Amino acid sequence: MKQTQITLLVIALFTGIVTAQDQAANYHFEFKKGQYQLMNPEGKKIKVEPFTFASEFSEGLALVEKDLQFGFIDSTGQVVIDCQFYDAGNFHEGLAYAAKNGKYGYINKKGDFVFKPQFQMAREFRGDYAKVLKENPDTVKFGSSYHVYAIINKEGNILANQYFSGIVQNSGDDYYTAYIKDSVFHVAFDGTMEFYEIKEAIETLDINSGDMPRYPGGENELRKYIATSVRYPISAQENGLQARCFISFIVDTKGNVTEVYPAQLTYPIILKEGVRVVKNMPRWKPGTQNNKPVKVSYTVPINFVLQ
Repeated sequence: MKQTQITLLVIALFTGIVTAQDQAANYHFEFKKGQYQLMNPEGKKIKVEPFTFASEFSEGLALVEKDLQFGFIDSTGQVVIDCQFYDAGNFHEGLAYAAKNGKYGYINKKGDFVFKPQFQMAREFRGDYAKVLKENPDTVKFGSSYHVYAIINKEGNILANQYFSGIVQNSGDDYYTAYIKDSVFHVAFDGTMEFYEIKEAIETLDINSGDMPRYPGGENELRKYIATSVRYPISAQENGLQARCFISFIVDTKGNVTEVYPAQLTYPIILKEGVRVVKNMPRWKPGTQNNKPVKVSYTVPINFVLQ
């Protein structure tokens, strides 16, 4: 972590009947002795077997894991979708990514694949769109990035039928800003794409220059935070899984940690724990360029080693 890259990103309250989905939001998991116990809104245990991994509820369902397989439960603890997936994510807009045989697609709340497994990695839907990834097939065309990215819509179509070196969407924009090496494109929601500009080269700064984001207390405190926050999943330990995972994120102009995702593939249960640790980081001191706060792309390694 001596160097990292700074990327300038071009970037009613309702009352009435409480739905089951709303109620589920008040249920949560308590982590004790390496397991996640389902708790009701009053903080009392629900009489179901604890899980070795569990997410928070999203759209009435929570992602859980047993024996390195992922499925979903409702707020009563009843299994709605059996633990059958190699990997899976939370439901958003009625869809969740899920993987079988090393390929990712999207399932509905019945556990049926709406979009067949075909991607190397997938991310959650945000609105009507989701980002999918595959290993970079052509470093001459796309540059040295480990993955290339595409955007799919709810019909499962890839916008512009094209993968890119990187994709971002600024709040309020009705298009994605996409990159292929130094060329920038605008990709509209209808799938049309047009060339925008040649972007400036990414600037690499020394992490000690003062321009980079800074974790409270510095790099040593960051290491301590990671070491004391990691919960080595019991299922990973029991199956002898060890890995060094890399988690990427954005430190925004206010120092918030956002857009947290795995930078490389390894065991899903380990990646999910790495993402959880990074998402719970405190606010950083934001990076600056020309004395102005900027968004900065950052990657940290997290080691999972059996003693």
